[in-house]
Amino acid sequence: MRITVRGLPTIGDVSTPPPPAREPSGNPGRYQRSPAALIGAMIATLVVVVGFVGFRGLFRQDLDVEPRGLNAQEYAAVLSAAREQLPAVAPPEIPEGWTANSMRFTPQPTPRFHLGMLNEDGRYVGLEQSSAALERMIATYVDDDAVAGDDVEIGGELGGTWQSWSDDGGDVALTREYEGTTVLVVSSGGADAVTAYAATLRAP
Repeated sequence: MRITVRGLPTIGDVSTPPPPAREPSGNPGRYQRSPAALIGAMIATLVVVVGFVGFRGLFRQDLDVEPRGLNAQEYAAVLSAAREQLPAVAPPEIPEGWTANSMRFTPQPTPRFHLGMLNEDGRYVGLEQSSAALERMIATYVDDDAVAGDDVEIGGELGGTWQSWSDDGGDVALTREYEGTTVLVVSSGGADAVTAYAATLRAP
């Protein structure tokens, strides 16, 4: 029986249900998706791809990303706060062509100051300063099996004799004592990178 209402099209045959819609030829899927479902699937895929790219980027050495870095005001503010509790040494300002990409002061339990930079060649150079023992600093920031090398004479305000260190992974470090703290400069960019960085350091 067909139901027809004047002025309206035929609604359908209530006695015999219409056959199920056939899938378009060449479509391997079993169910057709609504536009909203397709958009949701695309967003989920994008999130997975972006997450994978970000995760992979953590382990790439040649990732072509421009670091934001700290501006001069941020740099001065963190350095000032650190110097209230620790005789923190640092370049008086960010060297030309360098980027300060990490900087922090941790007051407890052992006060320590960190300043990480990328030099003009894009090489990372890190400064670590703490009242912790030298052996602990070397094990933490260089390597448990780091080897002491020759003394190095460096100019600048914190010039004088620095102890050199190296490990099998290519890291090079310099250390010296300053007002009851250990100052450590470390980089995988070679001896020239740490020497140049140490020469820029200034006392409070």
